[in-house]
Amino acid sequence: MIKVTIEFPGGWSEEVYATKLTPTTFKLEASLIANDFDGTPMQFRSFPDLGDTIKVAETEDKLCRFIRIVKRSRFRRHRFILNKELLNSAALERVKDEIMDLSGNWEQISRGYFKTWIPRGTKYHPWSKLVEYFVKERGDASE
Repeated sequence: MIKVTIEFPGGWSEEVYATKLTPTTFKLEASLIANDFDGTPMQFRSFPDLGDTIKVAETEDKLCRFIRIVKRSRFRRHRFILNKELLNSAALERVKDEIMDLSGNWEQISRGYFKTWIPRGTKYHPWSKLVEYFVKERGDASE
């Protein structure tokens, strides 16, 4: 795994961890910040994400210019904004553990932004589980 700087249309670039598969293809080992910007669902689908294999062309200044997504990852992405109570709950820790047990992944960013990647074909939904566990946790605390 290496750090690579990928240049996107519009002239912006982002450094990301990736595995070099061939001289012109990389598998992304981290998510891109670009996936977290506001936009339409179509805009989000056009950016590569964790686990995607992308094709690039090397530029004169040694950047990798993004050409296209060769293969989408096996993950479904979910994004949530969580309040402080949820962030500090045992329910969230349990959901994180379950995601990892499913061979998924999660990221907690800046105070309450929580992203998950769940393997496609899995019926697990992190928000439903978080609510279920949190309600139970609060009920247990009031007894």
